Amino acid sequence: MINGKRGDEQLLSVLIQLIAVVILLILFVYFINSNAAGRLLNDQLTAKQTALLIDNAKPGTTFTLVSKSDISVDTDNKIVISKISAIPYRYEFYSPYTINLEKKEGGVYILTVK
Repeated sequence: MINGKRGDEQLLSVLIQLIAVVILLILFVYFINSNAAGRLLNDQLTAKQTALLIDNAKPGTTFTLVSKSDISVDTDNKIVISKISAIPYRYEFYSPYTINLEKKEGGVYILTVK
């Protein structure tokens, strides 16, 4: 680029490829680290188990949940959202009843099916 030589163009191409490879490697290591630490699995288990509890509950049932994940329930779209890592995990439930989720201190949740 300094004098418009062919070697300058190759250098720029190699640098761009190197940067892309480094970014992909960092993302790969982050994903493996998250998976090895069990954060992704914990999110999945928490969301699925909470959704199954909601689906099998009768009206008037109250559950007390203790979880490291941040749990929320989207009643309009019927989705349980569990988040302990950067990316939340969503899982659908099919209960026709009204769901109320109340967060207490220390990761305790009170889930009521009405």
